[in-house]
Amino acid sequence: MFSCYRIRPRHSRLLGKFFPAVRTLFSEVTFDRSSRPFASEILAGLSETSAGPRGERISSQSLMTECQREAAEVLLAPEVDTDKPLVPPTDLILTAETGSGKTLAYLTPLASRLARYITKDSPEGVYLMVLVPTRELVQQISRSLVCKVTTSLLSHHPVLRSSFLCGGYSIEDDVKRIAQEDRPHVLVCTPGRLISHLSTTSGLYGLLKRSLDLLVIDEFDRMADMGFLPQLEHIYSTLLGSRSDVGIVLCSATISPVLDGVAKRILRHGFRRTGTPSASSATPDKLRQEVLFFNADKFQETLEAVIYRATVGCDTATEWTGRRVLVLFPTVRILQLFYVMTKARRRQKGTKAALHATRIAALHAQLSNDKRRSIADEFLYPDNTCLHHKVLFATDVAARGLDWSRISHVIQVDVPHAQTEGEVVDQYVHRIGRTARGGSEGASTLLIPRQLHLNGLPRILADHSLEVLDEAEVLETYLSKLPVEEMESAWIEPGSCQLGYRSLMAFYHRQLQLSCTHDFDVRKGDIVKCVNQMVFSTGLLKRQPMLNRKFVDQLGFTGLPGIRIGSYYEKAREAEALQNDEHVEPHMHENVNATASSQN
Repeated sequence: MFSCYRIRPRHSRLLGKFFPAVRTLFSEVTFDRSSRPFASEILAGLSETSAGPRGERISSQSLMTECQREAAEVLLAPEVDTDKPLVPPTDLILTAETGSGKTLAYLTPLASRLARYITKDSPEGVYLMVLVPTRELVQQISRSLVCKVTTSLLSHHPVLRSSFLCGGYSIEDDVKRIAQEDRPHVLVCTPGRLISHLSTTSGLYGLLKRSLDLLVIDEFDRMADMGFLPQLEHIYSTLLGSRSDVGIVLCSATISPVLDGVAKRILRHGFRRTGTPSASSATPDKLRQEVLFFNADKFQETLEAVIYRATVGCDTATEWTGRRVLVLFPTVRILQLFYVMTKARRRQKGTKAALHATRIAALHAQLSNDKRRSIADEFLYPDNTCLHHKVLFATDVAARGLDWSRISHVIQVDVPHAQTEGEVVDQYVHRIGRTARGGSEGASTLLIPRQLHLNGLPRILADHSLEVLDEAEVLETYLSKLPVEEMESAWIEPGSCQLGYRSLMAFYHRQLQLSCTHDFDVRKGDIVKCVNQMVFSTGLLKRQPMLNRKFVDQLGFTGLPGIRIGSYYEKAREAEALQNDEHVEPHMHENVNATASSQN
């Protein structure tokens, strides 16, 4: 029933570095002409073959994932008698494990429908709109999938055009791109930017209201986690509330009961479901899951050892020259603290260099738009000739949706923060889903402080069969210790250490409130001691950074040993003194002197 196709050499020249991605796209989702009516414009650029890109024999059945087959059955079904031939007969909820090709599962069939019916005589308008939660995902879908498929592979069908709307560009740039340059039939956008344009850009509301035939909401559960449900409801009521002739596809790795209720309100009667909505079943089969309980006073060394193990120390044969590792942190401030330290320690003389021959980058929301795009591009479209390993320190902005190319290992610093057990498991699944994609092998390592998990692995992750690593063995095998005394000169922004320290305190205080994430019986004093030891493990400071009294009172940490209280000016004065290698004695909490000296 299914046949494998090969893109002709002329298309390889057109696509350049995007050629492998597009070749994979069509080898996975192109159907036999007799069984599935793909657009002739798409098939015109392909020729039948029974060999793979390197001459090897390929089974066509194995090239398609289950979710792609099921989605195609719905989205490519023959049209019924209707005035809207672009609209599939039924709406669709598409759920499947991470890395199984959900984006291609909806994008290619819908692009096929557009290619069959849009001609140079068709009215101008946006026929297909894709909503995604982050600007990085907008860039990925728009650049590597929509734009390259519609403008390069379908070069003989030039009337099919695409564009995007997201943050990082001015409203004026958006209007110029949409109205004058691209004039798209396919639009990929974030909810916030779309709503801004609906209220400020003259003519866009009328254009979408008149022409929109297909709406895709990708990463539906991530949208809910990020608080986009009110915006999605607003978009639906504004553009589609009075229309029943718009096809809708909801796409996600997991669908909770709450989201299921939202879906039933917006989808047309008789909608279809594909895939398995269970979070546990959404874990890739070839993913090796590990957990390491670290001692807080050795956290920095443990982090470097695990990274070294995943890059330089990995003895697994791979298809690429350099390995790529994603390290996920709970907050931006915590990320910045350990990112700067890890880079600084790599430069210090005498270290085994856990990141030797490795490029390190950080991705989070506080970077400039140009910097975020540059970092995302490097990891989304890597140079296959690069000899360096690549490690990306990131917050959850990178944990969902993006198809990071060839991520071999995901390292998580503690359990995700969420309000319910289901949300914690969902976030964990999406984090580890950045590796082992498309049937490839991958690994995930969860780092948890031993002092705060006296009962071992949290019970909500018991079904995931995590292998427990021995911290002492990992440290002995993969790391040559660098004395912390040598690291004091490496720190150039003491104020950032204070912010990271404060964020660590707040994070573990929030985790303490959620019994579903931590099955332990610890006191607030244990959290203070654990966080202090984690900061000391970096070799940055000889005593704890100061916190303001209001923050300490809010956490309920007043009077606890190990807390230093200082005003804004005292903290600034101490940061300046540390930078100038001077000594300053601030007003400290009465219980600090004894504990600070004992912990150092």
